[in-house]
Amino acid sequence: MRMRILGLAILAGMVICPFAAFADDITAAQMVQFDQTGTRNNIDVISGTINTVDEVTNVTSVDTVDSVTEVANVTSVDTVDLVATVSTVNAVTNVASVDLVDVVTEVANVTSVDTVDSITSVERGTFTLQDKENGYNAKIFPDGSVYVKSTAEAGISKSSYGTLVAVPAGATATAASYVVTAGTTYYIDIASLVSSGLATLRVLSGETEILRVMSTPSCQTAIMPAYQAITVAAGVTITLEIKNRETVAMDITAMLAGSEKTN
Repeated sequence: MRMRILGLAILAGMVICPFAAFADDITAAQMVQFDQTGTRNNIDVISGTINTVDEVTNVTSVDTVDSVTEVANVTSVDTVDLVATVSTVNAVTNVASVDLVDVVTEVANVTSVDTVDSITSVERGTFTLQDKENGYNAKIFPDGSVYVKSTAEAGISKSSYGTLVAVPAGATATAASYVVTAGTTYYIDIASLVSSGLATLRVLSGETEILRVMSTPSCQTAIMPAYQAITVAAGVTITLEIKNRETVAMDITAMLAGSEKTN
């Protein structure tokens, strides 16, 4: 009888110890609930880490995500309250509204912007306001000076220039000519003349002189801006006629710049 009692005690000890260890494992592990019948088919992770999730079809709410390495595709996001940092965005197809952007370091190209309420400063070189089809409307230069075209003048930029070498004393010659494109009007912006002495540039619309520039030994580069609109009609030839007014031969360069606007 004593031996039977001792044997039962040993057997009882062998059964109790594994159950104690199993209970400890359950307490320390993640708590997971499974029910394939559909009444309790949720999985609750109370603690620990999920190393890999191959696919999530529907997420009602996520309070905090510390880090996301890569997202291949996001079909729709209703609201994003705050994004601290975005390192790289290859393409954004459509942005309906952006309330505030504190800093933009560099924008390589912007195809279209419907409305810009305010620009505080532009720091790099010349700032140009332009219509993509009709050339620039205004230029703001680094020194703060502004060149603005009227609505009538805004168009496709055009320029003509020519250099004549060793123009004889007292001689008149054509440095360049240009025929205004059909269906447009040419608006003159500026004419210039460069020589080592006394010379004259006459800008002719057909046979009519519409602008004159003169250089001298003390002012070898003469620039004449057109502060008021000077126009030439479609099909008319613009001629840059130069004259050497010195007693010796010299090189003379003439230039005309403007724009053409469709009528």
